[in-house]
Amino acid sequence: PTKHGGEPCGRTEETEACNLQSCNRNCVLGRWGHWSTCNKGCGGGHRMRERPVTKPALGMGRCPSPTHRSRRRFRRCNTIPCWRLATQQKRMLECKSKVDLVLVVDSSGSLGQYGWAQSKKLSVSLVNAFSKVKKADIKIALLEFSSRRKT
Repeated sequence: PTKHGGEPCGRTEETEACNLQSCNRNCVLGRWGHWSTCNKGCGGGHRMRERPVTKPALGMGRCPSPTHRSRRRFRRCNTIPCWRLATQQKRMLECKSKVDLVLVVDSSGSLGQYGWAQSKKLSVSLVNAFSKVKKADIKIALLEFSSRRKT
C-alpha cells in the first residue's frame, strides 16, 4: 500500500538465470589442417597434419594431448629408395630441406695432387646439391685438416 496518495512502485527485484551450462566440458577440436610437406626426399619419410583446439576444456573436461592420434596424424611419403634416384646422368641428389652441413676435408700432402683435386671436386658437388634450398634454411661449414708429411 502506498502512503500519501503516491503511485505504487514497479517490481523491485529482477531475476535472470546465468551459468546454466555444465561446469565440465571437454575441449572442442577444429578441422584437420593441411598435410605438411614430406620430411625426406627419398628413402621413406612422413607427412603430418594436426587439429587445433578451438575451445579449451573446462573444469574436469578432457582434451587429448597434442600427440594423440585424434589430434595428429602421419602419412608415409617418398618411399622410393634414394639409390634409384641417382641415375647415371645425375650422380648427386638435390636437397630441399633445412640442414646444417659440415664438410671435413683432408688436405694433407699424403693425398697427392690427384687426391686433393678429387676432394675439392666432391666438396663442390655436395655444396651444389643444396642449391635449391633457401639461403636462410642452410648453413654450410668447411673444416680442412692436415698433418705434416712424414719424410
